[in-house]
Amino acid sequence: MNGNLESELDMLHEEIEEYRIRGEKLNSKLHERSNDFELWEAEATTFYFDLQACSVHEVLFENKMHELTGVCENLEDESASKSIKIQQMRERDDLTEKHLPVQSFGTVLARGENQRQTAGGSDLARKKLKPDR
Repeated sequence: MNGNLESELDMLHEEIEEYRIRGEKLNSKLHERSNDFELWEAEATTFYFDLQACSVHEVLFENKMHELTGVCENLEDESASKSIKIQQMRERDDLTEKHLPVQSFGTVLARGENQRQTAGGSDLARKKLKPDR
């Protein structure tokens, strides 16, 4: 009977040791899972802050895009306005040129020569040319 009790006691000690080892393994796995969870939580927090930063950047870029779109529209309007003014000025120039007498460049040069000769023939022009003594 004593031998039976001793063998049963040994079996219970072995069983307890197996449960203790199994408990340590489970505890170790639980600790690993807990560490994994903490890493995932830290990563999720980082992603959340990145998402918030991206949302802010999106709003800023949208505002800048609207601002630049407005500037482009203003420039297009200004360009169209100036194109109309240029066209009107060309039309006025065309009308003015149609009413002016047509002269060649040679005629203009000859007219300038005549004016110089006329100025050279006057007493006033000669007095200006003579040095004072």
